[in-house]
Amino acid sequence: MMPRANMLRAIAGAEMLSTRRLARYWVFVVISLLLGVFSFGQLIVMHGLFSHMSATVGTMSPRFLIANSGLNLMLGFLTGLIFIAYDVRARDVRERMSEVLDARPFTNLEALLGRGIGLTLMAWYPILGILLLMQLFGFAAGAFGWPFGEPVEPWSLLGFLIYALTTMALWCAIILLLAMAVRFRILVAVGALALIGLQIWVVITLPLGQSQFYTIVPTFDLASDLVTNMLAEGSFFRLTAQFALAGGCLALAIGLHPRSDDGNRNLRMSIGAALVVAGVAVLGLQKLQFDSGQSDFARWTDAHRAIGALPVPDVQRVEGDVTIEPGGDMQLDLTYTVRGRGQHDSLVFTLNPGLTPGRITVKGSPAQHTFEGGLLQIDSPLANGAETTVRFEAGGTLETTFGYLDSSLDMLSGNAADAQIALLGTDVSLNKGSYVALMPGGFWMPTAGPAVPSSNPRTHPVDHFEVDLSVGVPEGWLVAGPGRRDADGARFRFSPPQPVAPFGLFASRFERLATTVRGVTFELLIHPTHTRTLASFSDLGDAIAADLDEALADAERLGLPYPYRGLSLVEIPNRLRGYAGDWRLDTTQSLPGVMLLRETGFPTSRFKIAFRNEEALHAAEASEDGIEGYKMQILERFFENDFSGGNVFLGASRNFFAFQTSARGDGALALNFVLEELVNLVLTGRRGYFSAHEYNSGTNVLLGRTMTELGQGRTESVADAITRAATDRPSVWDRALGHALSGLDPEDEPGEVLNVLSLKCRAVAQTILDGLGEEDTARLLATLLERHRGGLFTQTDFNHAAASLGVDVDALLGDWLNDAALPGFLVSGAEGVRLNDDGNGNPRYQTTFHIRNDEAVPGLLRVRYLEQGEGDIPWITEGPFRVAGKDSIEIGIVSSMPLAELIVSPYLALNRTEIQLSPPRIDAEKQLAGDAFIGFRPSTWQPAPSQDVIVDDLDPGFTVAGGPKEPPSRGPFVAAPDLDQGLPEYEDMFGMPPVWSRAPRYKGFGKYRHTLAIIRAGEGEQKAIFRGELPHSGRWRVAIYIAEDFGPEADTALRGALGEYSMSLVASGERTPIEFDAAAAEPGWNPLGEFRFAAGDASIEITNETNGRAIIADAVRWRPITEAK
Repeated sequence: MMPRANMLRAIAGAEMLSTRRLARYWVFVVISLLLGVFSFGQLIVMHGLFSHMSATVGTMSPRFLIANSGLNLMLGFLTGLIFIAYDVRARDVRERMSEVLDARPFTNLEALLGRGIGLTLMAWYPILGILLLMQLFGFAAGAFGWPFGEPVEPWSLLGFLIYALTTMALWCAIILLLAMAVRFRILVAVGALALIGLQIWVVITLPLGQSQFYTIVPTFDLASDLVTNMLAEGSFFRLTAQFALAGGCLALAIGLHPRSDDGNRNLRMSIGAALVVAGVAVLGLQKLQFDSGQSDFARWTDAHRAIGALPVPDVQRVEGDVTIEPGGDMQLDLTYTVRGRGQHDSLVFTLNPGLTPGRITVKGSPAQHTFEGGLLQIDSPLANGAETTVRFEAGGTLETTFGYLDSSLDMLSGNAADAQIALLGTDVSLNKGSYVALMPGGFWMPTAGPAVPSSNPRTHPVDHFEVDLSVGVPEGWLVAGPGRRDADGARFRFSPPQPVAPFGLFASRFERLATTVRGVTFELLIHPTHTRTLASFSDLGDAIAADLDEALADAERLGLPYPYRGLSLVEIPNRLRGYAGDWRLDTTQSLPGVMLLRETGFPTSRFKIAFRNEEALHAAEASEDGIEGYKMQILERFFENDFSGGNVFLGASRNFFAFQTSARGDGALALNFVLEELVNLVLTGRRGYFSAHEYNSGTNVLLGRTMTELGQGRTESVADAITRAATDRPSVWDRALGHALSGLDPEDEPGEVLNVLSLKCRAVAQTILDGLGEEDTARLLATLLERHRGGLFTQTDFNHAAASLGVDVDALLGDWLNDAALPGFLVSGAEGVRLNDDGNGNPRYQTTFHIRNDEAVPGLLRVRYLEQGEGDIPWITEGPFRVAGKDSIEIGIVSSMPLAELIVSPYLALNRTEIQLSPPRIDAEKQLAGDAFIGFRPSTWQPAPSQDVIVDDLDPGFTVAGGPKEPPSRGPFVAAPDLDQGLPEYEDMFGMPPVWSRAPRYKGFGKYRHTLAIIRAGEGEQKAIFRGELPHSGRWRVAIYIAEDFGPEADTALRGALGEYSMSLVASGERTPIEFDAAAAEPGWNPLGEFRFAAGDASIEITNETNGRAIIADAVRWRPITEAK
């Protein structure tokens, strides 16, 4: 019998009334409300306060993250539903209602279905109410100009509510089934909680591509204003399956109901089982489709990789027509001029498999071809160096998931800890009715060679070619492409005067702002609803034009003019993938003539809060640059601090060099990296960092390191801080020291290889720039570009270009491409005197010190110092100074006041960090006659020889024992600690470590690096061992080194951390306990006693037992008594 609607309404209403009377219901409503408010509030506050500082922060916009931030709200109600519905039957018995209810004239179907509806709605209505309140808050924030809050994108909000309803219905049905099947309420609650735990485990541990089929919570999907979408792809299957499973569980619960009615129990059980099987089958069908897609992807990849060794034709020119029908088909009619690069038996191209090649001709004659899996092979041989023309006619609907076949990162194979990469988008290309994005990585136009490998400059370098393209789009649409867009009748034409790299096309109904400076048209194409941000900078038109004019003039003066007559800044939807494939996962937001802006970035960031700071505004008004200058600084900082691939300065500078020519062959990876960095520094003076590899469980650690860099004053630049945090790590240094740049294998841990390149190549580029100067560096770049524009160059070509200008790069750097060796600097103590005052009566303080490079390769360094005084005294930088291998120099500084700080800053050295010297104490009352010494001069200084036997924590004689083989986990969403020569790296944000760890940034003992080992107090089960090899027998004085960071001058966190040590001396088979109170120790060497030793091994063992909070093990010294006397 079908359930009666009026009866269902009555039962559902009664259940809702009964639930509202439960105190625990309101407890869970409040808890869930707090969870929801916290999740949304955190995003609202972070986005409101900080999105104007960086486009990367803008990715946390609450407008687009309902699927993520609403999850906590939903989990709260899923848990609450357990304790509301788990005793649905027992509650009736307890309240003596079961006999009354059992006698009522309704069926078990009506009873449980009605109650299920009531319980589901009681869980769903608060979600609806909370989200509507937050939506109203967002609208109010916009209407009243509040600095925080904005409404959630409405279609994604509606989709989430649908997800929430189906999820609650299924979960309620499962609990009702458990309540009918299990007699004891506690077991129902435990079972349901176990299922919740299983859901969390599935989400955390299973790959994202698999977990979506085993969880009832919604899948993550980025919302967008440009490409609206209510439900994620494949949601119809999920919703259908969830409704079927909910119906099945409910039917089974009805069949198990102890109350008898006129229904057929076996039939109900059968229907329930059938519905469950149907739901599982729908999910299975969806999984089969997913697996089929993955199989297609693997098949495509294998097919392309199989012919990866074939020669790739060199595209010289592309011309023709492209017609785009948004959301539908596109048509290509393109003619390529190609040159043989090797002997070709056939011409191989990659074309999106959604497009179907039609007529293909070679030199005007039809050519046979095959096309499968995106591989287009044309039966036309071509000799090395010979040229031919190929005309392609193709059409169809773009396969938007095709591309980046050789990507070293597969989001779907990672777990929830790696899901942050989804913030950078998922779709390779887009072809929607409201927006079209044709990315070069999606092969919307034929690309020479297979897609695997895609961009290995050693074997498959980037093509650079001329282009003359006519593009057709619907009336009212604009399209951005390589350079300036010219009207071509009803179409648009792109014909840049210089060669380009593979490019993209972007079309929509954009709002356009434009200006022309020195013949170059700069335009901003943005969604019509995202013009709010522009109001904050409406008065900067002249200032921006003036800055652009100055930048273009400087580029022309340096021989690097802008090549494309136009640069478009184009807003793109969130879902468009912002990182490419292969090993590097490079940003896709920088393309020839186009810079892509994510809609979470500049278009929707909250800049107004930056202009609410009255103190800053008053200071800006009083400054030389005024309010306009202040706003320009905010805008420039915003783009410079973009670490999600949208740094405009880095992206735009690629047009001046990298898109016109690039390196090939051995060393090409590093050479391209260095030259790109040089162009950035010469043209913009700015640096940046982007690595999609960091969007994983290590993101939180990376952000923590960045905040530490800034908080401890190591740098004032966010760009420098995040670059250091990512690259200045032990594992990166180990790889850098073990591999020459030309020998790096990008397929072996590509994320680490990218960081090695960032670490070393940035230092190499800075060395070249400072060593040669801006003018000579620019001449070198311009010469390379002039000689190889539209083509490729090798390391030899680079050296020839440098030699032709009289530039000796090897003298600066040694064999920087093929040698992994680095310089290592030792520094003497600083000495100082006061010289006679100058002729104007100004005091002169002379400071001198020696620096030795104790390695065989040359190195560069700078010296920074700060004079004593009050107020905001600027740092002064001298150098660079070159120190040849196995050589020394003396450096002299003359200052008007004694020095407060003195720091030696190597560009790239075994020291890894800056070297801080103690400024000399100078008697200001005593003046000496003499000439001032400023600069550097040769020196013969070396550290004094010594008979001491010293074992440092970095030496082979240092080991640890007793601890676990693997460092303890920090949690599912936090990356494991990096290893520094076998020990986990200590990071103070995680507190004192439970195992011996290496602290790299303290003032410990060491030759180049001043590290120490540290562990929190324990029971003595772990120990550190210093094992020295004594060359002769006799009496030796033993001492231990205590870093000043842990002494009386230590900061608050470390002061008083040390206590009494549990330490033993082991020699000649005997163990001697040693008493040592580190709390009373002086910074530096502290004596442990005098002992007689036989020649051979002698050890000091330090356990983790102490009455302090921590133990440090830095260095132990054995000194012969005779030498001491």
